Amino acid sequence: MSNNVVLITPTFPALSGNGLSMRAATTLKLLSSWATYVHLLVIPIYPINDMPEPEIGRLCKSWQMIPGSKHAADMLLNMTFDVQPRTNMPTELASLDFAWQEKIINAIKLLQPDLIVIFRLYLIPFVIPYINRGIRVWLDADELESKARSRIARIYTEAGNEKKAEQLTVEANAYADVESKCLPFFDRVFASSEKEVKAIIDVCPNIDARVLPNVYPRVLPQPPKILNGSVHFLYVGSFGYYPNRDAINFFAKDILPVIKSCCSLQIRVDIVGTGLGAMDDLAVSPELRFIGTVDDVSPYYQDCDIAIVPLRAAGGTRIKILEAFSHKRAVVSTEIGAEGLELTAGNELFVASSAQDFAECCLRLIENDELRNNLASRGHQFFIQNNTVAKIEEMVPQLFM
Repeated sequence: MSNNVVLITPTFPALSGNGLSMRAATTLKLLSSWATYVHLLVIPIYPINDMPEPEIGRLCKSWQMIPGSKHAADMLLNMTFDVQPRTNMPTELASLDFAWQEKIINAIKLLQPDLIVIFRLYLIPFVIPYINRGIRVWLDADELESKARSRIARIYTEAGNEKKAEQLTVEANAYADVESKCLPFFDRVFASSEKEVKAIIDVCPNIDARVLPNVYPRVLPQPPKILNGSVHFLYVGSFGYYPNRDAINFFAKDILPVIKSCCSLQIRVDIVGTGLGAMDDLAVSPELRFIGTVDDVSPYYQDCDIAIVPLRAAGGTRIKILEAFSHKRAVVSTEIGAEGLELTAGNELFVASSAQDFAECCLRLIENDELRNNLASRGHQFFIQNNTVAKIEEMVPQLFM
């Protein structure tokens, strides 16, 4: 056990919202159940609220948000270890500067930690003085940034946006450099699945890498539904993240027309989540209903018949699948969407390898209420057995000792 832990995150941990914030909340909750004190330092690389949720605040001995002052793209080039990224640095690293670094380092020093945990590799500049200095430093990586960005670059290419694809490819290469040089500095690294752990070990063979699974913080099973004249699909995501926008377009342009050609029921697709903003890059279809941000997603799960995850790029594991399982709703996903979760295709969810296959999976569930509700029940049972907060808390000794 540690007496005094500092957790450093790029956004406030949260019990709902985007996957980054929710995973940070899980890490914070587990640390707070294990350590005597946990102090939260938030480095707002992304736009965030200025206060944590009350429950998150109660998990911390103290918390503070420390904003930066300016941008400087050469910060990593002057570190105390040899990291030389390529010319165009990843967006997160290019946003850092020395004055900001110094403020964070001083804040950590005042807290006198015996363990520092940083959430995502791009926060490493703030803990450089503590590397190999007698204070343990752990990383919750979740996923390899290089792999995730390479995948996103591919779907930008398919969308015809070569400029953005080239930028993401450069960032992926820069992150690959940072990963190979920086991962060995950490005393322990966590990732969201066995597959991600293996990828980390491939980069750094002697690293202490462990699986810290993603969770959904609530168990909210909805009653089974019988289709009666209409079918409601639901997609939940953070739409400032391009793969979620691509998923909408993929479903609307390549999957939905196949479903419509074979289904006589009225179809509605609810799209719920933050960051929809300007929708000029999103498909237009009368079946699509753009809801945007909501305080509670549960009413939309209660109303939906099938939760869809038509992702074509992503890393880590998808909390949106766990969320649908928590609400006891049938899920149809792409192979990438279901990646990292130890699921059996056809048992807890349907997994599709193509647009045609995805449509056919949806049609099978539309045509058979019993099949759809049984699939939802098995997915819910998987969630209860593997991905609730209570289940992950049982792993604390093997994760942290």
